[in-house]
Amino acid sequence: MKSSIRQFLIVTLLASTILLWILTLLADAAVNQRDIRKSLDSQLRYTAELISALTHEDPHKQIQLNLKKVQFQHFQFQLFNEHNQLLLRSQAAPLTEYTNIQKGFLTADIQDETWRFYINTDTRNGERIIVAGKVATIDALALTVFKNTVVIMMIAILILALLICLITEYSLRYIKQLSSALTNRAATHLAPIKTADSPEEFKPLVAEMNNLFTQIRQTMERNKRFASDAAHELRTPLAALKTQAEVARKSQDDSERSLALRNVIKGVDRSTHLVEQLLTLGRLGPEATLNDITPIDPEKLAAEIVALLVPKAIKKNIEIELIANEHEQFILANEISIAILMRNLVDNAIRYTPENGFVKVSILSSSKLVIFRVEDSGPGIPEDLHARIFERFYRVLGTEQTGSGLGLAIVKQVADLHRAKIKLSKPSNGQGLRVDAVFTKVKPS
Repeated sequence: MKSSIRQFLIVTLLASTILLWILTLLADAAVNQRDIRKSLDSQLRYTAELISALTHEDPHKQIQLNLKKVQFQHFQFQLFNEHNQLLLRSQAAPLTEYTNIQKGFLTADIQDETWRFYINTDTRNGERIIVAGKVATIDALALTVFKNTVVIMMIAILILALLICLITEYSLRYIKQLSSALTNRAATHLAPIKTADSPEEFKPLVAEMNNLFTQIRQTMERNKRFASDAAHELRTPLAALKTQAEVARKSQDDSERSLALRNVIKGVDRSTHLVEQLLTLGRLGPEATLNDITPIDPEKLAAEIVALLVPKAIKKNIEIELIANEHEQFILANEISIAILMRNLVDNAIRYTPENGFVKVSILSSSKLVIFRVEDSGPGIPEDLHARIFERFYRVLGTEQTGSGLGLAIVKQVADLHRAKIKLSKPSNGQGLRVDAVFTKVKPS
């Protein structure tokens, strides 16, 4: 298809119409030629029968005399008696006699002209009448009919071409209206386009455009929120870093300077963690899509995550344990995203578990589900706050632990992208917090 729908429609419709017109003319010419030839034969027979009847019923030969005076234009005739003697003929009739044919049609060339003959013999008196017509005359009549047909159809083609242009223009008017509406829109105007007046064929397109507007609006709002959240959350640690750096710069005491520098390092670590969490959350927006979806083994991935976080647990003298059922079980997921989910859940458990506590990571499975479970011996979360802890930057008061408040928000985003569920509850001993990430189990490919 060409770049212009209008041009494509007009050209293809006109070309199709002209092709159909040519085929129709050719078929019409063939049909007319056949029908006119049949009409010629019928006229020849009728004329022969009429002349035979007139001459047979006139004993005084007055009609024969009158027939001699008639100026025949399209047909000529000859009349013979039973002895093949010429009794009567029209002035322009051919002189050739066909004595060998008693009845029927014949086409023959006489003096460089093609004639069509009808010969009939009267069984009562033996008289034979020959009626002839020039084929060229009939062909000229067919050509005249053909020319008239061509003129009429050319006029019809011109009218049809005009109608095609008008109908095409009218049919595509909605595209102009839609284009004009989009052109006149401000860059930030992302309200949906009304579909009530849209043609049925354009409604899917308009619906997809509205979906795109919605996604763009959500992305813009998320970016604004991300910038606002980042500015708000980084303001405090950056101010603290500046304060500690000023203390270190102005301090004359080595121990005081060393303490201030250690605080600067801690502040940098907290800021780095916050930035990483913000960037991760930014990449996992509601409109994000998952790529590289493959069956992954959660036991193997959990073992890698736990091994990565063991040093952090050792620093707080926290016992960390991984329990797996050692059965083949797979979930269909993006491995990097699931690693982020597991790391945040285990990291949160270590972060909020007091020293000398424990963290238990388990992989459970049933016939249809795989559960990644993290249990800790920390203070837990009141049940009435279970829904709120997934909000961005929300932190439970009284935990006395540093954090960005983004870990569980990231976990929720990853779970939503994988259509998994996050469930909070208390461990069987009634102390701490249990978090279950429930995935659908799949068979390995």
